[in-house]
Amino acid sequence: MADVAYAIWCVEPDGSRQLVRDDITDKQHVDRLVSMGNEGAKRRNLGHHYEVELLGAQSQPSEAGNA
Repeated sequence: MADVAYAIWCVEPDGSRQLVRDDITDKQHVDRLVSMGNEGAKRRNLGHHYEVELLGAQSQPSEAGNA
């Protein structure tokens, strides 16, 4: 079975990007994290914001052979 993975990027005002996380598989969770991060950056006038990127499917280790 494969899970969809998401990445969170910090985007600076000049457009440069830095990967923050790329291990989240729950869409609601990643959306909440980005929302909270953007609200915190806005309140502190930091200038950057966070974006979500869909990475696609990640393969899960097979349980075959564990029988």
